[in-house]
Amino acid sequence: MDEVLGLTLCRREDNRADDEHRLPSTSGRRATLITRSVAALLLLMSISAWVVILWKGWLLRRVNVDLAARGAGVLGRALAR
Repeated sequence: MDEVLGLTLCRREDNRADDEHRLPSTSGRRATLITRSVAALLLLMSISAWVVILWKGWLLRRVNVDLAARGAGVLGRALAR
């Protein structure tokens, strides 16, 4: 045992207890596959959300241009009366 700043530190000489809690290498590969699949799915969902946001913005801008070209449309004429 070592003592540092008044604290007693224990060093484990036997690492067998740590090895018992490790997962086999095949489950590590499976976890990596799951992690990559989730990351890819999140990336695709993020890209599709941005496509929808940009499409809606383009659509609103087009509607505003069309309304301005038509003289504010039916609603504008109704409110002007």
